[in-house]
Amino acid sequence: MLPYMEKEEEINLYELYLILKKRKKIIFVFTIGFFILGILVAIRTNPLYKVSSKILPLQYKRVSFNYEIKASQSKKILEAILNSRELRIRLVKQLNLFPYFYSNKTSQKKLLFIK
Repeated sequence: MLPYMEKEEEINLYELYLILKKRKKIIFVFTIGFFILGILVAIRTNPLYKVSSKILPLQYKRVSFNYEIKASQSKKILEAILNSRELRIRLVKQLNLFPYFYSNKTSQKKLLFIK
């Protein structure tokens, strides 16, 4: 046996329009209120960004037609590693240079995400 199914009611668009028209002040106030609240939250929160990447180049790569392509040179690799942000953060941590570079407490709070 099939379960009892109620007869579906039709949606009257005109009645829906009248209800929305009647409540437009409430809809407008809520929309503007949440818009202002969203802007205040966006302004007051400090953005926190952390991006890290490690790329290890291959010395040589064979292509399908047996032609060797050199991926990168060791000088460029060394320069990229020395200029990396992660290496700088590790050095600052190992040598305990946080008080020297970040003397005020707000800068230290921003760097709490660094492990």
